[in-house]
Amino acid sequence: EVVNPLKGQVTFSETESEPDVEAAETTSSEKEARGIKAGFKTPANWVLAFASLLAFSAGVTDVVAWNSVQTFVTHVTGTVAKIGMRLEGAHMGTNSYWDLHHTILVVLSFIAGSFWCGLLVDH
Repeated sequence: EVVNPLKGQVTFSETESEPDVEAAETTSSEKEARGIKAGFKTPANWVLAFASLLAFSAGVTDVVAWNSVQTFVTHVTGTVAKIGMRLEGAHMGTNSYWDLHHTILVVLSFIAGSFWCGLLVDH
């Protein structure tokens, strides 16, 4: 190794290689995280197609329920549709902004609860 007096840095000569710091600093939690990450795989095409069909069905169910009885019967898609309706109502002055914030909080609470359940429930 050669010390550069102008910069005060240690450099390595061409015959010497830089030490593998990354391999030495790998902890057991990092190894475990890499193992967990390697376990996640992209879903098959049929799974993606089936999930899209289910989401489309939920949207159609919401439209039919809204046109029939003026209410949504699915949870997340219906609440997201309510966000759009309340946003328009708040903009036009027919709804208060609290209605909009309340509806957004419902969706965010659902997402946070799903996230925490995913962390707490052992697979």
